[in-house]
Amino acid sequence: MDCVQCNGEMESAVTTYTGKTTDCVVVIKNIECNKCDQCGAETYNEPSAELISQIVKEIRKMPLELVVTDAKKWKQMNS
Repeated sequence: MDCVQCNGEMESAVTTYTGKTTDCVVVIKNIECNKCDQCGAETYNEPSAELISQIVKEIRKMPLELVVTDAKKWKQMNS
């Protein structure tokens, strides 16, 4: 797969996702992605995107301002 930004080669990697909801900053460590070997751009495959969505959905139910979690541990806990 080629990078949409620079046409470099995308390789499987593990990264840290950072995002935010209306009220909370979300950091998810050890999330699988595809990363460009030239420019470093990252994209998430469908299972990773679904996991991010699941984690954010659960976090929105809690009165939190900052969440740091590990994707591997989250999957183990919810298996």
